[in-house]
Amino acid sequence: MVTDGGGLALPPTGTFAYIKPTDTITTTGETRTLAGLEFVFQMAPDTEAPEEFHFYIPELKALTCAENANHSLHNIQTLRGARTRDAANFAACLDEAMELFPDAEIHYGPHTWPVWGKENVAEFLGSQRDTYKYLHDQALRLANHGLTPIEIAENLDLPDVLGQAWWNRGYHGTVNHNLKAVYTKELGWYDGNPMHLHPLPPADMAKRYLQAIGGADRALELARTAFQEGDYRWLAELAGQAVFADPGNQDARELQADAYEQLGYQSEGPQWRNLYLTAAQELRDGTPTTGVQSTGSMETIMAMPLDLFPDYIAVRHDGPKAAGTNLVINLDR
Repeated sequence: MVTDGGGLALPPTGTFAYIKPTDTITTTGETRTLAGLEFVFQMAPDTEAPEEFHFYIPELKALTCAENANHSLHNIQTLRGARTRDAANFAACLDEAMELFPDAEIHYGPHTWPVWGKENVAEFLGSQRDTYKYLHDQALRLANHGLTPIEIAENLDLPDVLGQAWWNRGYHGTVNHNLKAVYTKELGWYDGNPMHLHPLPPADMAKRYLQAIGGADRALELARTAFQEGDYRWLAELAGQAVFADPGNQDARELQADAYEQLGYQSEGPQWRNLYLTAAQELRDGTPTTGVQSTGSMETIMAMPLDLFPDYIAVRHDGPKAAGTNLVINLDR
C-alpha cells in the first residue's frame, strides 16, 4: 500500500508552485456563473481549512460541502500536523448549509462519493453535523469535570445513532484523537497536571525511567511479558523508554516494532495503522534516506503575496544564530 496518510509514501517528483487567485469569494450568498451554470457560495472559514467555502448549483440541485462532509469522520487535528480545526464550526457550517440549500438533491465532494436524493442528503449532512457537535460538546463537558485529554478519549465514544452510521466511522480521523484535539483547541496543551508542566526531555526521562525499574534488561523482560499478555500499549511504552535511552538497543527496537505492528493491525483508522506500521518498519530497518522534497520552490516564492514573504523568511531563519544581528531588507514591488 502506498499512502501519505501519515505513513508509507512515494516521494513526489517535480516542483511545487503557486498561482495567486484572480477572483475571490468573501461573503455568503455571492454567485458566479461558470460554464453556463450559476454557483451560489457559502463561506465556511475555520473548518477543514482556515479558508473554506461550500457551493450550490441551483439548476442541478447539487451541493458540495467541500471536505466538511465526507463518508468518514474527518480530522479535527491531523496526525501529519496542521492547524487545529474547530469542531463546533464544522457543525455550524453544515447546519447553515442545510438551511441555505434545503432543496439539494445531490451532495458531492473532493474526497467522497455522491449522495443521491433529497432525504438522503439531509440525513447524511445532519448526521455529520451532529457528530462534530457531539465531539465538541462532550469533550468540554468532561474537561469541565476535570478529566484530561487522554482520560476524555478513553471514556467517551459516539452514541450508536451516530457511531453506527458508517460515514461517521474513524476511517480518516478518529473519535479518540479528535476528542483530544477539541481539548487542545479550546483549552490549550496543558492538561492541569503539574507533572506535565515542565517534564524532562524524552531521552533524559527514559534513562531515569530505566534506572528506576532496574535497567534496560528488566524493562525488556516486562515488555516480553506484556507481549505474551497482548498488552501492546504497555509494551510500546516499556520498549520505547529503552529505545529512547539507547537508540542502538536492537532488542528494544524489535520489541517496540512488535508492539506497533500489533497496534497497527488492530487500528480501524488507516492513519493510525500507517503510523504504527511505518514506525515498526523504521525501528527494524532504519529511517528512509529519501523524503518529501521542500515545497519552497522558486516558483512558489515568486508567486507569494508580498505581505506573506517576510513571514516566510521569518519562519525559516535560525533565531538563536541571528540574535543580536541588525539586518535591513528593502523590498521593491
